[in-house]
Amino acid sequence: MILKKRKIFLTFIGTILFLFYSPFTYFEAHTNIESQNKLNEININGFTEKNETHKKGIYWNEKEISLKNDRRIKVNKSSVLNFGVYSKITKEISFERIVNNQLTKTILKAESKIWGLGKLSVKKNNFNNIIKKKIDEIYSEK
Repeated sequence: MILKKRKIFLTFIGTILFLFYSPFTYFEAHTNIESQNKLNEININGFTEKNETHKKGIYWNEKEISLKNDRRIKVNKSSVLNFGVYSKITKEISFERIVNNQLTKTILKAESKIWGLGKLSVKKNNFNNIIKKKIDEIYSEK
């Protein structure tokens, strides 16, 4: 009887470990991005955008995409809260650009709440890709 309970317990623990550390990914991310533009330290305009992402697949040795390598931006604050099934990632980014021959400073605050299974590197890459696309959109505006 004890051997049977031990086998069930070890199978349960093995299944949980396999789900959390396996290469299989299935999660849903809700990302909110807020932006504020400043000209001569005066707020001019801003926007709020919400993105929803559903991701599933198999990922082997996923390398993390870092925003620190991008010379255009400066990461002011960054935090990660990971409980396995629930993750929350936040970043505050600032960058300067020239609009109409005036230097404009933009502050971008992004927060993502992620529900699902998968490696944290895959979740972070999804978040960083959303931020990179938004920064590219802002830089392409005139």
